[in-house]
Amino acid sequence: MISFSLIGLLFGSCNVDGLKNGYYIESDTVFYYSGFPAHKYIVHGADVSSFKTINKEYATDKKQVFYKEHPVKKADPTSFKVMEGFYSKDKNYGFAVGANGPDAVFIISYEPDYFEIVSNPEETPVNHTAEGIMYARDRQHVYYGRYIFELADPITFEYVPMRSGSGYDLARDKKYVYWHQKPIEGADGGTFQKISTDYFKDAKAIWSTRIDNRGNTSWVVLTEADISTFKVIDPNRGIAQDKNHSYKNGDIYIEPDNQ
Repeated sequence: MISFSLIGLLFGSCNVDGLKNGYYIESDTVFYYSGFPAHKYIVHGADVSSFKTINKEYATDKKQVFYKEHPVKKADPTSFKVMEGFYSKDKNYGFAVGANGPDAVFIISYEPDYFEIVSNPEETPVNHTAEGIMYARDRQHVYYGRYIFELADPITFEYVPMRSGSGYDLARDKKYVYWHQKPIEGADGGTFQKISTDYFKDAKAIWSTRIDNRGNTSWVVLTEADISTFKVIDPNRGIAQDKNHSYKNGDIYIEPDNQ
């Protein structure tokens, strides 16, 4: 009874405006509400008669595009499209969200026809993770959030999905394999491929993730692994095997004797 009373007091103390989120037209003025309890901001310069919401953060009128309460500079309202993650585009530019305030959305690409999300190759209508949305590209660059990913080759760059929750950080191109946007030393991007959520290989080696007792992931080469006979035998426990050994969490593994 005490917990329900506290919830009732919390919601009872908030007026209707305090629960709003997104755009509202009130008394011929466009407002943007955000937070909890919601703060109310005037969308300055918005034309009420042509104002249309795209989602809870973006809107347009006949002259401008808005991100929250601020106009997006140089954005064309007739061709503007919200993509995924940080990204959007119109007929002239690709945009990224960088922060809050008047310049939160800024031009990042000058090739809108080629500006696209780097997709998750394992995504299906049933398994919709959209884990590739941290990356975008055009013909010149790969983008990670609001930053240009300087080393990456945009033509061959692809997202490599891992286990759920860690997949944003692994990618490859024709030269490198990237983990947290830095090359994994010794890994060959041109031949690198996924075996399972724990194991990967390139032309020269088997690669394994190793998770420490704090949950941090690092990469190791299974130096004694035989590529031709290597296979995962228990994906739930992350156990693999070749003609010589069994492996788990980046090390040679011996099954405990339970007898």
